[in-house]
Amino acid sequence: MTHQTPTSLPEPGADPVSRRNLLGLAATAGAAGLTLPVLGGTPAAADTAPTAPEAARRSRAVEVVQRYYAAYARFDFDALRRVIAPDAVWRIPGRHSLSGDHEGIKEILYFFRQLQKGNFGAQVIALVGNDEYAVDYHRGYGSVGGHSIAILWALAYRVRNNQIVEATDFAFDQAAADIFYSGVYPLKPLSQRLA
Repeated sequence: MTHQTPTSLPEPGADPVSRRNLLGLAATAGAAGLTLPVLGGTPAAADTAPTAPEAARRSRAVEVVQRYYAAYARFDFDALRRVIAPDAVWRIPGRHSLSGDHEGIKEILYFFRQLQKGNFGAQVIALVGNDEYAVDYHRGYGSVGGHSIAILWALAYRVRNNQIVEATDFAFDQAAADIFYSGVYPLKPLSQRLA
């Protein structure tokens, strides 16, 4: 089976969040040398960091996602409310207590607060996009109470009116993510969940 990496973003209306498109975009971004500062760390020196292609730097969706990551790194919930639409949907895959579709800014911010408890952080490796869609490829990590994780993730974002309206997360090792989240965020006993 031959894998073909797309050389451009999908056309508007195409399925931009299929796993194949997502992996192809991430590979294209890495080949283009896109980098962003480490969140919670120090930015890469401007004279040594590769620069993104001109089209990616001008992308509205990429700019919105960069603002999102800056706010997330500071846990600035007011800034997150400005960059995420009130009716946005944040999709988290898996079979654990945090998985599912988080609908609306209130639920999305609650999800982010839970990630804080797991000392969860992200180091963006690549970010590409056009005016409506952006895809990031990052190393996500966390550690708490004897549970830890450090795997690659990708997030596909849809942007409208300078706000994220949809985000779909893809774990490159879903089993490891399920084990981490289930250990850090255990479900209540069945009798308490169904009472």
